[in-house]
Amino acid sequence: MYPKRTYVRREGPGRLAVMSILLITGLVIFILFARPAMNAANAPVEERVTNDVTLASESVYLVEIIRSSDEVQARVEAARYVPRGAAGYLLKDGDEYLIIGSGYEEREEAEDVSLKLSAGESLDAVVHLWSQGEARLRITSTESQLSAFINADEIIRSVSRLFRQCSLSLDKGEKQPVEIRAELAAQLTATEQALAELMRAAGENPNAVVGEWIDILSLSRDYLSNIYKAEYQTSLYFSSALKYAFIDIRLTHIRALAALA
Repeated sequence: MYPKRTYVRREGPGRLAVMSILLITGLVIFILFARPAMNAANAPVEERVTNDVTLASESVYLVEIIRSSDEVQARVEAARYVPRGAAGYLLKDGDEYLIIGSGYEEREEAEDVSLKLSAGESLDAVVHLWSQGEARLRITSTESQLSAFINADEIIRSVSRLFRQCSLSLDKGEKQPVEIRAELAAQLTATEQALAELMRAAGENPNAVVGEWIDILSLSRDYLSNIYKAEYQTSLYFSSALKYAFIDIRLTHIRALAALA
């Protein structure tokens, strides 16, 4: 049901991998892209410029419904909650596995759900905050390369928000599955376009940072495609898949931002 995530680290003696990554007074300096192709006159198609870019902070409030020290048992327990509309997302925390029921943008919403689960389901529900502050970058690239990177980051955020909004609308009965599928299809088109633009801008040997954003964008595309095409037994199964996708994309994005800090 869910896409297999593959992290690609493109290292070695390529044009981009040899570029230095420096941390100076909190500002990370990256040369993210190779020089553009030369035209017949042996001159760059686009001029390379240096820009200061700030990627916004990101966060998510996760509601843990149960935990286990045994991975197999944790997966069994997680699967039990999926038919009820929970994400059933497994998150390793030290020697234990947290089973996450859902994720939220706001603390108040997460705490309200946690209290209801604790009272009504006799669960020891706990809210966990995962967050990362903004990343300040100085990027040397062409304007089109920079635009592709910034757009990719915005699309990743849009996809995760859409999954969250769709699961909420489905749970409240505000939208029918057919309406949600239409929204997923529209976002899928935009995501595929952003991915193609970023890959074209990165060239054959993208460095580790751009490669990471390509991976997250690919993950977002796969979730959109798979969930859009899947047939679910009930709306609760559909909602579970949407919640799972939201949590996975948001956490993956947070980890990528943290790597730049």
